[in-house]
This record gives sequence, structure tokens and C-alpha cells, in this order.
Amino acid sequence: MKNCLISRLSYCLIVCVCALVCQARVIVPEKPTINEEFAAGEFKYWHREITGKEEPAYDVCIGRAFGEKFFPDDIRALEGTQGFAIRNRGGVIYLFGASPCGNSFAVYDFFEKNTDIIWPSYAKDVDRIFTPVEKIEPKVCDYRRIPALNDRSWSINNGHYYNDPRTEHYCLRLKSDAAKGDSARRAAFGFDDGDWGGHNLWRYLSWDKLHEKHPEYFCMVDGIRRKQGYDATICYTAPGAAEEMARCFVRERIEQQKECGYAGLGIEDANQECCCPTCLAPIPLPDGTLLKKEDNPELFKSALYYRWFNNVARELAKTHPGFKLNTIAYMFTCEPPPFPVEKNVVVNYCAIGKDTRKPFDDPANKKVMSQLLGWSKLCPNFSVYEYWGCGAPYPRPVSYVIQKDLKIMLPLGCFRTGTEWTHKNGAEYVSAMDFWVANKLMWDPDQDIEKLRDEFFVKAFRGAAEEMRIFYDIVRDSWLNIPGKSTWSENPLNEIAFLMKDKAATRQAFAALDEAVKKATHPASKLLIEKIREVMTGYRRKAQEQLDSNKDVEIPFSDDPMSLASPEGTGWANAKVLAEEDFHGEPLEVAMANDGQALWFRLKSLASAPKQGKNIWFSDHWEIFMETAVRGYPYFTFAVDADGNTVSQLVFGVGTKAKLETVSVQKEADGWRAIVKVPVDPLDIKDGEIKLMFIHRDGKTQKNTGWRGGEWFEPSTFVKTVVGKKEDK
Repeated sequence: MKNCLISRLSYCLIVCVCALVCQARVIVPEKPTINEEFAAGEFKYWHREITGKEEPAYDVCIGRAFGEKFFPDDIRALEGTQGFAIRNRGGVIYLFGASPCGNSFAVYDFFEKNTDIIWPSYAKDVDRIFTPVEKIEPKVCDYRRIPALNDRSWSINNGHYYNDPRTEHYCLRLKSDAAKGDSARRAAFGFDDGDWGGHNLWRYLSWDKLHEKHPEYFCMVDGIRRKQGYDATICYTAPGAAEEMARCFVRERIEQQKECGYAGLGIEDANQECCCPTCLAPIPLPDGTLLKKEDNPELFKSALYYRWFNNVARELAKTHPGFKLNTIAYMFTCEPPPFPVEKNVVVNYCAIGKDTRKPFDDPANKKVMSQLLGWSKLCPNFSVYEYWGCGAPYPRPVSYVIQKDLKIMLPLGCFRTGTEWTHKNGAEYVSAMDFWVANKLMWDPDQDIEKLRDEFFVKAFRGAAEEMRIFYDIVRDSWLNIPGKSTWSENPLNEIAFLMKDKAATRQAFAALDEAVKKATHPASKLLIEKIREVMTGYRRKAQEQLDSNKDVEIPFSDDPMSLASPEGTGWANAKVLAEEDFHGEPLEVAMANDGQALWFRLKSLASAPKQGKNIWFSDHWEIFMETAVRGYPYFTFAVDADGNTVSQLVFGVGTKAKLETVSVQKEADGWRAIVKVPVDPLDIKDGEIKLMFIHRDGKTQKNTGWRGGEWFEPSTFVKTVVGKKEDK
């Protein structure tokens, strides 16, 4: 009787003190925030979905006000986090967070803990799986949760431009953030109006508005100022440019949009730096030394950018001292500069060169681990932008890597991840489990990953859990053993082709899928399994067709290697020749040979007289992309133009000991020809296997033509190639 009286008094106290408006049995404060209304609506929606009833059989109070009044210890513990608490006092259920999104997270967690519901995918008809019940018994309702990684954001690609309402709701149910900074849904979901944007310098330093009056603000290439975009950045030394950027950023991002405490400003998705005299001049460092480009090009380009960005940040601090300005450490700005960044700067490190099959501390990721450590020292609060989910059309078990990476990143001060994940082309089905597991790990990376996988198997696949476990375990073991690097752009056909080498395992995996379809009884589970089988069977068929019709290309060993230096030398007699039909009918040709010491390439472009300039990237030139077993970066880029100028680098401008050598160049009225070679030893070729791509750029039209339709910086389009050996006689 006493406990009942206390419970009743507590409820009356809620009504009197908080002036609550009670709608049936889901209660919010008298003046609820947009998020509290949203969270209450979500509770009612999912309660109705599961039970068929509009309201629960008990009172549910949603909102921070309840925590402040009755659970102050929870609020103190949750303050400054995206955590939440769920409490049961006298039969009344309280769902709240210190930050608004905690209210939403508490609602979803309540249903996860007290029903068998799972949200396995964003895809229609498989976005929810549960067993209908007449009443939800609140059995697990007295706990508090704080995420290990406070901000867990996703850049979702599902065929739309990253985010749309369906995927944003899906991620919210998994207690993460996929709403863009300028999205109207952010407030309802409980997120602030900040953003982590990048590739947006053009938006604030507008070419259209400024280039006539201030052409010096923009990137100089071949003596010409160019509009920023995929081919150019801006000038980082022009007087007044940093101040103008800060003014425009304040006016167009902070003042004209909703006030926020942080926002992003980052380099374009381009690697072409400004070549004006002041951008090429040595950079004075705090220790009195000069950093010259020729001494360390990678560090020089990074220092040039962060010196400029520090100027923007200092200017911004004059008018908005509490504002945080974040930038992306990406491509040529990945390397930490040899000086501190401003205190109002947050760096979002993009691990673009990482082998996603291995964690940061693996020897294969020595370079990115060094950069990660560097940023942790320069910027105590930093974030990491990852590419874990870019290869999701194949069921890559990246959650195993994510778990290890989180345990490395968190002690270094990383407070946020912003990660790309694809949910299209079958990824929304085959990689649903790993996305679900990854979101769980970001709340607590110490969880048992096998138990998490088992939970997904049981909830998502029900009676077919054991068969789906067999399938995913086989895929996991195969993928983790694929040799070479895993990039952000893996080709699922290559991955399943590796699995198909083990014929017994392949038969077992697909037999398990067939049996799972038979055993599945829940309609959504059955459909999800059928979709997974459909995607994987399609890959298997296409991989076999490719294997049957498209044998590996071979760079044959030359019978007369001494004559390869001549275009008509007899050493080219047995060369592999790629003709016009390999380049979409364009008048291009590549011949390949090797002499055991170097790879030789005879290149032809016969469209018209080549247009040349001071900068190789805008001149008529060939590029050779080569993926080998070299550690730390996914591939080499070599280039040669009609004047014999060359570039030799690892992806995104990183220096390398592997150098392309121009042997000869011939310019004619109808085009040009060149012979180049690359020494084999620095390439780190294993078992004679590489992946290769040739791209030609027309200097007049700037049109790119790739071998078999290959693309710049797209490893999935590179062609598997074998380096032939001298035959024993």
C-alpha cells in the first residue's frame, strides 16, 4: 500500500511541477521540444506496429524534464553525450537523454530490449522484422547507456545523393546519425545544426563572384587561374584570400542558416595544387627552418594548406570565438603539418590510403597509422572519416576491423567517425548484418562480436539462423584471406572469384542459402534471404562468365629485350597489344612487354597533334595505374606526356621509389608515340600478379578514355594482369 501511495504521489508531482500535457498514456512535457514530440510519435508508431494497439497498458514519459526532476544522477552522467536512460518507477516508464537525440535512442532501445524486433535494412519490406504480441511487457527498463564513440555519423549512398529520409530514419533506429547538417529532419531527430562538410571551398570563395576582381584567389595552372572543382583547388597564399573566406563563411553559413557551434570547410575533391610563385616558395617553420617542396612534396603541400586554414580559423575566432571550424585531412592534406593547428580547428582525418581489410596498427597500414597518431597529437579532439562501407555490395566482414580500429582510435582522443556506407546494388541486403553490428560496436567496442552476429542471425533470419551463419562464416573466412589490399572501391566479382577458388566452400555456402530459403517462415526474413541469395548468385554467375570469357591479360616476356628501346624493335614482336577496340574506338594503342627487370609500355595517341602545356595533367598524356602488393597505399600512378615529362607517385601524390622512365618520345602531325618503362623491384609484385589500367587524356578536349571503360582512381575497373616469365628451354 505504501509503495502504491508513493507511486501515485510521484505521478501527481509530475503533473503539478512539470505541468505536463498527458495524451492517453504517452506523456511529454507541457511545452515539448520538436524532438520530444517526434520521439513520442515514434513510440506510438512502433507500439501500434507490434501490438496493433494505439497506446501501451502503462504510462510512458518521454523527455529530459523527467530526468532532471526524478533522475538527476542520470542527467549528470549523460550530460554532453548522446546517451540515454530508461527507468521504471512504480510502473511508469521514463525514456530520456541529456541531449535531444537521447530521447529518440531511448525509444528504439526500449523496443529492442523488450521485444524481438530488429531493423535489419533500409530496403522496403525488409526494414523491420518482429513477432506481433498483444502486450509489450517492460521487463528490461532500468539502465543507462553512454556511447564509447559519442558521435557516430554515416554518409549513406543508396542511389540518392547520400542522405534521404528513409535512410536517415533507418540509421536513427540503429542509434546513429545520417541526417545532413542542413536537413530539416535534424531537429526532429534530436541533432544539432552543425555539419562536417568538405569539398566546399567553392561555395564560400565563389569563382563567379570574385574571379574578375580577385583572380589571385584561385588556382594557377600553366600561368592561368582556374575555377576550383575536380581539376583544381584555390590559391593558398593570395593576400586577403583567407580573410575573404572567413567573411563569406560567416555570412553564408553561420548567419544566413541556423546558428550552430561547428561546421565544415574542406578542400575540393582534387589533387591539383596552385603553381603560382608564392605557393611554390619555401615555407618558414616555427623552428626557423624552411620547408621546401622539393625536399618533401607531401609535407609541403599539407603545410601550405594548414597555414592558410589557420589564417581562416584565426579570422573566424575574432567574430565567433566559440565556433569550431572543422576541415578534412584528405588527399594532399592527410599528412599532419609541422606546426600546431588553431584551437578552434577540428580535423576530420580521412584514412583514404588505408587497407580496409586490416586495422590501423597492421604493418600494411603503417603510413595511415602514423598520420592518425600525428593528428591525435596536433588536435586533441579529432574525428576520423572512414571508407569501411564503400565496398558493401559484397558482404565484407568489416565489423571485425571496425572493432579493432575503434579500440585504437578512442584512446587517442577520437570522438567521432563519419563513415561512408553504400546501401544500393545489393548492399542493402548482403551487408545488412555488418552495418547493424558496426553500429552496435560504436556504442561499445568491447562487445563480443560473435554474440552480436548471433543476435542478428536469430532476430533477422529466425528459423534459418543456423544456415545463414554457415553462409556468412564461409564468406568471412574467405574475404579475410584475400591477398593484396582492400580498397574503398572493391569489385564484388573479384571477391567472389576468390571464394570460388575453394569449390567445396562455395558449394557449402550456396547450399546453406538454398536451405535457409526453405527454412525461413517469417515473410520478411524469407524475403531478405531470397534477396541475399539473388545478389550472391548473380555475382557467382557473372564471375564465372568473366572467368570463362575474359582470361587474365599477360605482359609477355620479350624474346629480344635489348631491342625494346626502339618502337620497331623485334622485342615487341610477342608483345600484348591493346588496340582501338580496347579504347572505345579511339585511335589509341598500348603494347606491353617485360624483360624481367622492368615493365615496358609502347604508347600511341594518333588523334591529332598533341596540345601541351606546362602542367602534365592538362596536357595530352597517358596515365598508368598499377595495383601491386605494395604496402600502405592501394596503387601507383605513372604519367607521361608528349614532351616526355613524367610523374611517378603512389595514390594522391605520395612519393615512391618506383620511377617511370621515358625511353623515347616521337611527336608527329597526327599525334605522338612514347616508350616508357618501370623497374620491377620497387613495385613489390607478388606471384607475378598486378592490376593495371591505362587512361589517355586529350589535351584539347580534356576527354579521358580508359582501357575497357576503366576510370581514374577506380581500382574496381583495373584489369587483372600477369607478368610473364622467361620460359625454360
